[in-house]
Amino acid sequence: MKIIYYPPWRKQFFFCFQGTNDEVLTSIYQPLHQFTKLTWSFWKRSKIIRSFCNVREQTLPIPLDFLRTEFKNFNNSLWVINKGTIAPGQKQSAILIDLASEEKCFIKFASSDLAKQLLNKEISVLESLSDSDLTPKLYKKGLYKNSLYFTAELVIGKKPAQFEMDDNILQLLIKINSVHSYFDSSTNLLFSFNHGDFCPWNLIIKEKKLVAIDWEKAGDDVLGYDLFTYIFYTQFLLFDMKPITLIMKQNLKWINSYFLHFNITNWKPYLNHFAKLKIERSNSIGLKNKFEKLINKQFCILNNC
Repeated sequence: MKIIYYPPWRKQFFFCFQGTNDEVLTSIYQPLHQFTKLTWSFWKRSKIIRSFCNVREQTLPIPLDFLRTEFKNFNNSLWVINKGTIAPGQKQSAILIDLASEEKCFIKFASSDLAKQLLNKEISVLESLSDSDLTPKLYKKGLYKNSLYFTAELVIGKKPAQFEMDDNILQLLIKINSVHSYFDSSTNLLFSFNHGDFCPWNLIIKEKKLVAIDWEKAGDDVLGYDLFTYIFYTQFLLFDMKPITLIMKQNLKWINSYFLHFNITNWKPYLNHFAKLKIERSNSIGLKNKFEKLINKQFCILNNC
């Protein structure tokens, strides 16, 4: 069994290569940026490059002994481990596929106190929405030594081909935000259940149906939080040079349609509240500046001045 990491300059993903059906394994990772698409394609095709990316079992971010106990046919399985985003609440995840039975499993693993707190929150969301078709099915939760983990249904599909709003995204947003809602007297705004990180990298098209994954940031927030996250936060991250005026004009139709569904015609206070929340919560000075510009330019954008 070979354990190979990707990308070559940073140990982020760890793949088990058995020599057969490896195309199944490498189809799981679907990069978004053009540069990572090119490097990913080159890495998959080049045995020479991969030969320099071998690692030992002992260096993996999730112990293989743990995966062996959780997945009954581990020795006949393909698997991928994701080291996770480097942050105080960093978590690891794994995907396992049984070659014989085609049984699939997703595992998320947390060791630090903050990571365990976030993972507990995601477990609670999966449990509370278990009767809906919004979230993957939760199989098990438990402790391994000092780490918290859960196992769940693996959602396999394709990432959306484009990042612009469309009717499928709008309908999924409405469905998620309609789980529950209430009027917040301190802000005079409607609050609702939100995914919390509604971005293209957390969406998958499974059997022609759009589904959301990664629910650790879900909870109650101002109505439209998910919508504005998808429209503005995504654009600010992926298309840094795109003018805010253009982003707003391209999405006015979707913003109006979304809020009309909840019988709201004046959504400007919701956008202001969202932008202020993003300024408070962001650690990036660049993103803070973007959302401050969004607040300042909002009036002129909407009134063509």
